Amino acid sequence: MRVELLDNESFLNNIDSKDKWNLFKQEYIKTYFINKNKCYKDIDSNNMLDILTDNNTIKDKNMLDSEMQIYFSFIANFIIQRFSDIDLYSNLFVEFMIISNNSMQELNKQYMKKDYATDVLSFPLEIYNIQEIQCIGSIVINMDEVYSKSNTYKHSIYAELSLLFIHALLHILGFDHENDNGEHRQLEKNIIEEFNLPNSLIERTIN
Repeated sequence: MRVELLDNESFLNNIDSKDKWNLFKQEYIKTYFINKNKCYKDIDSNNMLDILTDNNTIKDKNMLDSEMQIYFSFIANFIIQRFSDIDLYSNLFVEFMIISNNSMQELNKQYMKKDYATDVLSFPLEIYNIQEIQCIGSIVINMDEVYSKSNTYKHSIYAELSLLFIHALLHILGFDHENDNGEHRQLEKNIIEEFNLPNSLIERTIN
């Protein structure tokens, strides 16, 4: 499965965010590969390893967007391989968009009937034929909330983005922590522990 990073409003337009990406991949992602010595067989694994060993400062937004798209595609395939054959999902993709607080409030009001901004929304789409190239859903993340929560919980903006993406992707794949028997919570917890990420959305809400 691949993740398509759509044209976002104001995502990662400043050099601070680009430098933080380099710090994040050193602290979390590269550490995971070194400690676990695992390379999952998704289509971007080689590119992922190239990204992890490249410490150069990112020079432009397109370069960063490309790395981020590979990273989130890697996470998507990592998650799927925990409970399904990755080859079944090779034709599928997820749309990923990062927007502002105001835009998120508009979406939340229009689709969820809630007139306030939230941190993340997921919109699953019905799959008609798994053999055809098609989108299985959209993930929309509120960048203003990402900055706010990362500051509140004292972790990287990319750690927060990762937590929100993982939570939303599990919703698209059919998990629902509000109605299940704890499956969503446990799987999400296991995934973020693999990457040594901070507490999941569900865990920190409970705590």
